[in-house]
Amino acid sequence: MRARALLLAMLLAGCDGVVLGGAAGPTASAPSDPGPGDPSEPGEPTIPDDPFALDRETPRLLPFETRLARVAAVAGIETGDPLLAPMRDQAVALGGYDHSRGILPDSSWNATRIAGWVRALRPVCQSDAMRTRYPALPGADLDALIQAAWGRAATAEDRSEIESAVAGLPEDAARESACLAVLSAGEAVLQ
Repeated sequence: MRARALLLAMLLAGCDGVVLGGAAGPTASAPSDPGPGDPSEPGEPTIPDDPFALDRETPRLLPFETRLARVAAVAGIETGDPLLAPMRDQAVALGGYDHSRGILPDSSWNATRIAGWVRALRPVCQSDAMRTRYPALPGADLDALIQAAWGRAATAEDRSEIESAVAGLPEDAARESACLAVLSAGEAVLQ
């Protein structure tokens, strides 16, 4: 019982009415006792500044675990599959966290992170699991890959961009490039 009272006191002492650096909310005051027939209305409550400003200029990565799960689902494997070991080994470099070492998640999407992501994806894109699941890539199975990776149907523009990017490449290089393009696209990795 004492522990609960102490916890409650600590919580109340730390509450200052400010949420995420916004303006302080209305403060409590002693109730006034308006006289009979006093037409005054209570004042309008104040609304704190919007603490949820979104930065639309800087791309933000999905959490590493979400991206790993998405790649596993696209390939039809579990997140613990040995095929994803290179990706799991590079979790921190790919924006993941390790609280035991004091490393917080980093959701920035920059050239170094993109290069690391592509290196980690190459074994997946070259795997038998992907060849079995999407045998006609970048052809007829491109739509299925886009649907699985992006969660929406492919558009004619999506197909055109990927097909033109891999045109003229040998079959294996075209397959790998299409896979890397789809799994590295903003639709697959960004919030």
